[in-house]
Amino acid sequence: MAVDPRCVVAELSARLPDRAVVVTDSGSALDWWTRHLELRDGMRSALSGHLATPGAAVSYALAARLALPDRTVVALVGDGALQAGGMNELITVRRHLERLADLRPTIFCVLNNEDLSRLTWERRTAAQNPRIPVTGEVPAVSYAQYARLLGLPGTCCDRPGAVGTVWEDALAARGPMLLEFMVDGDTPPDWAESRRAEPRAGAWAGSPFGS
Repeated sequence: MAVDPRCVVAELSARLPDRAVVVTDSGSALDWWTRHLELRDGMRSALSGHLATPGAAVSYALAARLALPDRTVVALVGDGALQAGGMNELITVRRHLERLADLRPTIFCVLNNEDLSRLTWERRTAAQNPRIPVTGEVPAVSYAQYARLLGLPGTCCDRPGAVGTVWEDALAARGPMLLEFMVDGDTPPDWAESRRAEPRAGAWAGSPFGS
């Protein structure tokens, strides 16, 4: 059963501790972070500027953890971004595990839909067509198992009713960990949903930034 990605971020938002740091990657993770996560006073954030190098959020999170050891750190990463570079950076996290183990949690939240979701939705909104097989597919990988292979705690969640509990357990823990949520790739980002309903003449409807 797939989880609504909006639910994953909303359930996190409702439980974020004070002064938390939340970073996000390029791709659809940025869409959910922008629309469904509330940052309160005292929190800090960073994102992949101009949709830069995919997988950057893993490095951002590790840098935040080393710079701010007394804060909870959460990174939102899509599966495509993690495969593009983030999986290598998890090895760096493992290298510093002894140093990080007793600190507040550093949570790498992977939104796994086995698809390059932002690019897929740009094409789907532009062409008004369903997803085109193969063109945006991401190879199937168990990221929770990969984390455990490295010696990091890894949890996989595919039940909507368990999302809140998974976040509560992770936020109450210590050290780095990876949460893998099996999310629905057919859930459109808010910009894609509105543009599908009201396509703009003369503009590339697939771009979230307009013409």
